[in-house]
Amino acid sequence: MVGVRRQEAGGRRQEAGGRRQEAEVRRQEAGGRRQEVEG
Repeated sequence: MVGVRRQEAGGRRQEAGGRRQEAEVRRQEAGGRRQEVEG
């Protein structure tokens, strides 16, 4: 059971990393939209 919990924790870490990447992409998209509005 302990091993399974470790695997779940690793999966959650990967999910958190993916969410961080998505947040960065959204920030970049928001920055691009700001540039378009300023232009």
